[in-house]
Amino acid sequence: MAVCRRCGIEFSNFSWLNPFSAQKGRCKNCEKATQQALIGFRETFLHLSSVGIFTPQKMQHLKEKAAYDHIELDEALEFIRKDALSLLDRVLNAIIAQGPLTDQLESYFRQLQLMLSVLDTEAPYLLRQIMFLNVYRGKFPVVSQEWMQDIRLAPDETCYLLTSAQYHKVNKTSTKLIPGRLVATNKKLRFLSETGGIEIFWNSVMSIKKQTKTIKKKYGSSELPVLVSGIYLELNKRTGSGFYSVSDPEMAVAIIDTLVRIAKGQILRVDTDNGSSNPRQLQQHVNSLESESERGSKQSEEAGKVLLREPVKTHVAELDTSNTKPQRTIEVFYSYAHEDEKLRNKLEMQLSLLRQQGHITNWHDRKINPGKEWANEINEHLNTAEIILLLVSPDFLASDYCYGIEMKRALERHEAGNAKVIPIILRKVHWQGALFGKLQALPTDAKPVTSRGWYNQDEAFFNVAEGIRKIVEEIRNQI
Repeated sequence: MAVCRRCGIEFSNFSWLNPFSAQKGRCKNCEKATQQALIGFRETFLHLSSVGIFTPQKMQHLKEKAAYDHIELDEALEFIRKDALSLLDRVLNAIIAQGPLTDQLESYFRQLQLMLSVLDTEAPYLLRQIMFLNVYRGKFPVVSQEWMQDIRLAPDETCYLLTSAQYHKVNKTSTKLIPGRLVATNKKLRFLSETGGIEIFWNSVMSIKKQTKTIKKKYGSSELPVLVSGIYLELNKRTGSGFYSVSDPEMAVAIIDTLVRIAKGQILRVDTDNGSSNPRQLQQHVNSLESESERGSKQSEEAGKVLLREPVKTHVAELDTSNTKPQRTIEVFYSYAHEDEKLRNKLEMQLSLLRQQGHITNWHDRKINPGKEWANEINEHLNTAEIILLLVSPDFLASDYCYGIEMKRALERHEAGNAKVIPIILRKVHWQGALFGKLQALPTDAKPVTSRGWYNQDEAFFNVAEGIRKIVEEIRNQI
């Protein structure tokens, strides 16, 4: 006899008479009622998650609804898994858009993930974004000592990157591949190999970028071209300069670039611990980094979020600015079609370091507060931004507002020398005949971000971000 785990009624084992689902452990009527209840649970979740931030009180409401409708919470959360991932994605994009990641904001994201029972393996892309945001603010992953038994570090040295690598040593007539390991610590970068090693101090690094390279690899008696990804280090000396192939070049670039900027005093280093402190002190620090125009709206948001998190402690290293001239923050305006919002979010993430360093602020129409006249808000920022990005796609060119109003006003300011307009080619479209067709576009050679010619979209947006970084530096150096 089979017993329905919902109504408790026993059913016969004769399959042709049995209205019982062995897979679900419920009778036919209970299975139908459960499916209807799950649909109602999803509708309630979508409503609660669309208004304000998602709080433990809202989660409690969902638990009570599940109990009232006689459905198991685990099954209900599994039923809305895609919706939960979508909420986490929206929350992370909001965090990225409004300013630097903080321990409080990360804690809220983690608690939201826990409330919705989303496993790390179900949200790898989102957690990788958080990892990058932490790295770019100087909060690094620490390599466990058990992985470094044969590597000697100084007592005050901490390892943040340990990865297999191949150094492509270029000679006059050939390139020699030297296998080894890259080790990045708070003191220096090392390349360790069987033939010796190279030590690179952070102040000697002039630039680092992600790069792909084609090499010839032997397969039996044949040699075939193979595309490899890695990083290119430009040093103020010849030894150690060049291309290193690594398995995760994006992370290697993030860690090494941030360590270089910390060593050169270009970035604030944020350390955290689990000690108790007054959360208001952290909030005051966050507020001090925000502009006056953004402060009012964010204070109300953070006030609600602080209830969801444990207190954290933040230490900020003071920068020596005695030999530097004062510089302002540059506003970057995004002109885009809403169909390209996900691509715009990815570009914002690539520019997050510039924002965290206070070099730029981002503005687009998603930052318009409820009750505001959207046309006036757009015009205000369109007339004050110093860099205007045209995110070009078929939808952008088809938009009467983007192409007919925003783009035309942007070009007027560009021609008057009051702003810099940069076309960003997102998707393949015939744009050369457009009014902005005479302007130099990004990425390099105007190859669309979504083109298969890129290794992935991260590589394309990295190329775009590098171009924008150069423009930002040019503008700031003119002050």
